[in-house]
Amino acid sequence: MATVAGITVNGDHWIGGERVSSPTTFDDHSPIDGALIAQIARGTATEADAAVTAAANAFPAWAATPRAERARLLHAIADGVEARLNDLAIVETTDNGALLRSHLRGVMPRVAHNFRFFADWLLKLGHEDFDTRGHTNHV
Repeated sequence: MATVAGITVNGDHWIGGERVSSPTTFDDHSPIDGALIAQIARGTATEADAAVTAAANAFPAWAATPRAERARLLHAIADGVEARLNDLAIVETTDNGALLRSHLRGVMPRVAHNFRFFADWLLKLGHEDFDTRGHTNHV
């Protein structure tokens, strides 16, 4: 666990609904001032295999989840991003050195937007392919 501007950050993996550590870690330094932000779990083949297995095990239940429920869950994630927008922006700025205003005004709102975008399209399954800003989307 680390603290970035008063915000607790966990550097372990998230696999199968729980935190998983690794036998080794790496130091994450801020490009802003070189300060140590956190020790991050360095994944090995064991953690990669566990993550793939967890995803494969979770897929049948997710695939069986009705579209409306999936959309509701994706909107809930977007709500969570918006509720923690300032904290997320501060941590990301510290971690990658980008301007805080960029994360506050663009990056983090876009994260929430992306979850909402795909949640809303879940409810329109069967729609023909469509273009968005030069990219073809398949639903």
